[in-house]
Amino acid sequence: MMNNVFTRGWIKLSIDWGLDGFYNYIDEMEGILNLQLEKLVKEYKDEIKNLSEEQAEDFYEYNYADQVNYLKDDFPNILRKSFVTSLYSFLEQQLVKVCQEVHKVIQDDSYNRKYNRSSIFHSYKYLTEEVKVDSDTLNETWSKIEKLNKIRNHLVHNGGDTLNKIKDPKNKNDEKNNETLDAFIYYNLAKEDKKYNEFLISENKAHKLKYDIKISSDFCEEILNITREFFDTLTNLLKDHQA
Repeated sequence: MMNNVFTRGWIKLSIDWGLDGFYNYIDEMEGILNLQLEKLVKEYKDEIKNLSEEQAEDFYEYNYADQVNYLKDDFPNILRKSFVTSLYSFLEQQLVKVCQEVHKVIQDDSYNRKYNRSSIFHSYKYLTEEVKVDSDTLNETWSKIEKLNKIRNHLVHNGGDTLNKIKDPKNKNDEKNNETLDAFIYYNLAKEDKKYNEFLISENKAHKLKYDIKISSDFCEEILNITREFFDTLTNLLKDHQA
């Protein structure tokens, strides 16, 4: 049987505390964004009280349009990207800790030799292939985490707000690119730039189609729920697991 860390739920409690902090962060982050936008809109409305409709529109374009766009789109996207990468790092670290606690019980040579890496894939492989945790039970949430991995890697290593869909992939890099885009599409974070793509088609240059990507508040909450579900399932499986 596993040790008290699992049977008494201590490691689950520790993970839950960390995830609760992320839930609080989401609430604070979205609340601050909404408050700043409301303040700016109120300021604009106060400024245009004595202006005609046409004057108000001009005043908005020259004095407020850029600020509103920044608070509605650019700034939230920056904060949400940071949230995604921070949550992924937490997931990775906690999964390594779970493996280390399991290794203390099993004392197997394979962990240090093959799996002791800061990687969700090494950790998952150790738990499912060496420890024999039921991968079928974890499969649904794990497949979503694999997509999160592709999104996180794009944010960290590329960071751009556009991705191309390569219509006829020629090599592994092209296939990897399309898999990353598919992960964004799966979570409704990518939108085809139809006007630009129609132009490419008209110019016979449509081997790459452009997609705009943006991190949404719903996505942040969704991946947080997925992470909690994954760890709840994993720690319950390990609780009664025969070492």
